[in-house]
Parts: sequence; C-alpha cells; structure tokens
Amino acid sequence: MIHLNQLHEHLKSYEETYSGPIEYGYDSLNQLEDEFHYSEQLVESMYFAKEVKKTGPSSFLASFEKTYFGTVQILFPEPLINDTELEITIGEQKTDDKVWVRGLESRFGSAVGINYYHQLLTLPKGSKTYTVILPERTRPSERILPTYWKGGVAPFCYCEISGYPGELSTSNFIQKAVFHPFDDTLSSFVSDNEILNEVYQLCKDTAKATTYSGLFVDGYRELTPYEADSYINQLSWFSVSNDASIAKNTLNCLLQNHTWPTEWIIQTIFLAYEYYMYTGDLEYLRTIYPNLQMCTMSNLVNEIGLLDTQLLDEKTENNLGVITVRDIIDWPTSERDGFSKTRIVSQPEFWLYTKEGIRYKYTSLLAKLFGFDYASLLYSDLAEDKFSSRYRLASPNAVVNAFFYQALRYMEFISAEIGLLKESHEYKREADETKTIFQKSFINRKSGLVKDSVTSRHSSLHSNMFALDFGLIPEDSIDNVVLFLKSKGMSCSVYGSQFLIESLFKYEEQEIGLSLMTAEQQPGWLHMKYGLKSKLTTEAWSFYAKQDMDINHAWGTSPLNLITRYLIGIKPAKPGFVEVNFRPKFASLRRIQAKVPTAKGSILIDYERLENVVSITITIPEGVTVFFTIPLEADIATFRLDKKNEISANFDTEITINSGLHDISYEID
Repeated sequence: MIHLNQLHEHLKSYEETYSGPIEYGYDSLNQLEDEFHYSEQLVESMYFAKEVKKTGPSSFLASFEKTYFGTVQILFPEPLINDTELEITIGEQKTDDKVWVRGLESRFGSAVGINYYHQLLTLPKGSKTYTVILPERTRPSERILPTYWKGGVAPFCYCEISGYPGELSTSNFIQKAVFHPFDDTLSSFVSDNEILNEVYQLCKDTAKATTYSGLFVDGYRELTPYEADSYINQLSWFSVSNDASIAKNTLNCLLQNHTWPTEWIIQTIFLAYEYYMYTGDLEYLRTIYPNLQMCTMSNLVNEIGLLDTQLLDEKTENNLGVITVRDIIDWPTSERDGFSKTRIVSQPEFWLYTKEGIRYKYTSLLAKLFGFDYASLLYSDLAEDKFSSRYRLASPNAVVNAFFYQALRYMEFISAEIGLLKESHEYKREADETKTIFQKSFINRKSGLVKDSVTSRHSSLHSNMFALDFGLIPEDSIDNVVLFLKSKGMSCSVYGSQFLIESLFKYEEQEIGLSLMTAEQQPGWLHMKYGLKSKLTTEAWSFYAKQDMDINHAWGTSPLNLITRYLIGIKPAKPGFVEVNFRPKFASLRRIQAKVPTAKGSILIDYERLENVVSITITIPEGVTVFFTIPLEADIATFRLDKKNEISANFDTEITINSGLHDISYEID
C-alpha cells in the first residue's frame, strides 16, 4: 500500500489530466429519500499494480492484488510526444487477457451484474498522467465521497489500456481506493486449515472494501442498505473492527428507509440489539426505541397469535414507509428449498398468467440467442414474475414467525435495559406465548420437523434452521431437526448460510459447520474465489442462481463472524464488552492464532492441540472479564487455569478469567 504522503514527491511533477463522461455497465436505481454525509470519515489509499501483461503491440492489462472501490490513475513513463487516442477499461473480472465487459464471451455468460467501465479518449501532447473520473451515483447519498475526490467510484481490480505506443509496468498503474477508516492490525486469524484461512481473508477484504459509502450497502449493483444484508455485514464488521460509526450510520438510515421483506424489517431489531451489545451505547438505544417497537410488526398478529402478512394494510405500510411489504424466506427465490406456496389467482387468470409467462420466456431465449444479454435477463425476470405471481408464499409461516419470536426476545431485553420494566414483562409474556403457539402450529408431531406453514405438510431447510437457531425447537425434537439440516447441506442462499451454520454451531455440530465453510466445491466460499474468480464475496453462489448478482456483496461474509463468534467463541456477554463469553468450538482444528477486536481492546487467542492435550493462551484487555465455557469433550479432572486446578465439586463448566495473560489446558476425553 502507498499512502498519500509517500506519493507526494512521486506525483508532484505530473500534470493531471482528467477524463470526461464515460460509459458504465449498468444504470443507477432509485435513490434514498434522505441524505447522509459521511465524506470526511473516508480515507484514500493507493496501490501499485501487482502485475502488468503486454497483450498486444500497444495494449496492456494491469492486475491489482485486491478489489477496491475507487478509480485508476495511469502514470506515463515520459510525457506524450503526440496527441494519443487511448481506450481504457476497468472492471472486476477478466476473460483471458481482457477486462470483462457485457457481451464479451466468457464463462460468465449473461452475468450482467459484473461491474466495468469503458472509455475512449484523446490525451493531448505532453500529458504525464491520467486519472479516470467516474460518474457519481446518487445512492446512498448525494455526497458520500471526500471533498477532495473528483467524480465517483467503482469496484475494480483490473485495468486494460490500448493505444499507448510505449512500455508500461506495475509502477505506471495506481489503484486509488476509498473506504471507511480500517485498522488491519486489530484482527487476524490463522489456523492449520488453509482453506479456512483463505475464506477468512476473503471475507475480511470484503468487509473493508465495501464500506466506501459509510454504510453497509448490499453491493454496487443497487447500493442500498437492506436490513438482512446489514445484519450479517455488521456482525462481520464487528469481528474485525471496533469502529461503531458505520454501524450507527446504517441503522439510522434503515430506520428511515425500510425495505420490503417482512423478516428484514423485523431484523432492524436484530441490528439494534447487536449494535448495543458491541458498543454499550444505551442513549442511542433509548432514542430509537419507539422506532424499534414498530419493527416488531405485532399489529399483524392474527386471532391465534401468529404473525400473518395477509393482515397487512395501507396504514401499516405507510407507517413503515414501504409500498408493499411481503415475506421473502430467502433470496434469490431459487434458494428457498421448495418453501410452500398458496395459489392466489382464479383458474381463468391462471392460464392467462401461464400464457404471458411462456411468451416472455421465449422472448428471453431469443434475446439471448442474438446476444442481447441484458434484454434476455429482463424478459426472464418478467417470465418469472408471471409464473410466480400466480402464487404467494404461505402465510402465516414458520420463517416469519421465528423472526417475530426472536425480535420479541430482543425487545424484552432492550426495554429492560432502558428501564421500561413493565414493557419488558409484556414482551416476555408475548414471546413465551408465541413460542407455545409456534410449536403447536408448526411442529410435525410425527417427524419432529417444522412445517413451512399451518396448512402445509412440507418442511423446508429454512423453516427448520431459523427455528433451531432461535431456540424454538422442543427438546425432544432437536436431534431430528439437526439430522434433517445435516442431510440438506447448503440448500439455502449465501444469506441463509449465516443462520444455517450458526444453528449447527449452537447445537454442537461444529464439524459440519466447519465443513460447510471450507467446502471446495459450489456452493461455498472457495468457489467464489477460484470458481468465480472474485476477490470479494458474492451475492449468490453462482450466476445460475442469480444472473444479475454482483460480486462485491458483504452479506457473503458470514464465515468472518461465524469463525469469530462460534468457532473461536468470542461474543459480548454484557453491552460494550465489559464482560465476554468465550465458548470455543474448535472442531477438528489443531492450531489457531487469532486477534478479536472489542470496544475495550483486542483479545488474543493462541490455541494448540497435540494428540489429546489442548493448550490455550488468552490475553484479555484491561477492565474486561471473560467467562470461559469448557468444551464438552474436555476432561474436567485435567482442566488447569494458569497451571492450577480451579474446578470445584459443583462446577458447571464455566469459569471466570480476569484481564491479563492466562494459560488454559485440558485433555480431550
């Protein structure tokens, strides 16, 4: 990395030439109603190209080590001796020796979500340097970039230039990157599993690079904060950073700009709960409490006590600021594991929808045949809409009500924290009743599995993983549900992976959780890196699942927080990390060195397993108390803290460790 002050001497002799308007890969969509000004928080860094390949007599392809949001600057070895026509393309992907642009033949086919920018220009004689000025996108703010920054930014790691008559090397290409302040030294993870190490770094790179807007956005294709995206992104961000400002900015934005999925509006409460646990910011929690109450969507509870989206009315949607609220279960829709639907059109309308759907489908195929990939995608979406619009997701359903239940539990805690004990008791009562009704309505008594809806016989992965994750499965059904999830594998989206793997870790299936995070084939994070050749996590597992997905989507960073919060086992026990839970589930790993940031400073973990003997060294910041839960496989009789046996006869496997450097050891049964 090159810092600005280091480049000052190198660049001061160059007269800057800036670009004019350029073509870019896809249009901006709707902008948020409110402006958020974070420009002065952002930092700019510069990186030389890692490799430059000459691809023709006057053509070059520069590759950068990582994908960042920013632009490219080209430093010519000598001033141009003539007016020179150049063709410059930057982008996230390449095919052979060219930057991928829409319509270029590649293994991605119609992957229109991959970003690129292309420009033809004439540089005047005497030019020494050239910076591509990208068009500004007005979302998520009218002015998000630093005042010194000209134009907009785009995610890229490749730059192709054609028409230059001389020679160019790595020192002639600079990637100018913009991101939220980020201290790489606050967090780290290295284990004896190389794939897990790569997955961690891929996710950490994504968490850092995607913060250029000062918000947790859902990727460059839409540039909108969504509650579900932000929830996973926030957990991952707090796993590598103790800077809470971006999390607070995002929550502020979402409270004023809710998105359409029922479960995602409810997840606003999840965001607020985790923000408070990681920061201890009680005053902010008190300020937003009335908004959070609305996000429970309790007014949609039907006569038997289940949240039913069919009860939505215009008043509720207006209060939330959303035109049409509807359930989502998972996204993209192809990743819903056959979740139950209900027909909502009459028989004559059914055939009308089918006829129109088939027409759009054939139009899509024709457009693809003639090379109009974007048109093909649009008609394919119209066809899907016609076919899917004949049905709606069954409601009341198990997924929405699982989220509703967990939100009530969080509101029980939040209201107690701000001193509203009467409301806390009411939320507890409502949560307890919801759990009872959930189990009565959705648990299949014969199989023990969770049904998708009250009237459905189908049990999807999603109905079961969310219920297990949120503690809704009766004790005598847990084993059956866990076996069911294990048999299903990754039958969910990138988003769903957060809750699937989390639920497996919670119920001592860490080996399965580890195997899902380190899978070498699709679906998995290694496939993102080597199959899709992306330097950041992707929106979906493949372009077959979502043709217009982007490849800079931070909701794909779930392994980052799963490693930190469950495999290593570090989570706040009290708001602000005054007290910390340390519940490691190292699975089959034999060596780990990790650094986990907290609001009080970083916790250092050094774990080693030799044969059946485990040694852990933990360094705890000043003013922090750690509650260590001894893993189930440990032999209690051999447990030692700082080489002393501190286990009493009635010990319940949890011990208290104060700040400082401590050694833990035990043998595996």
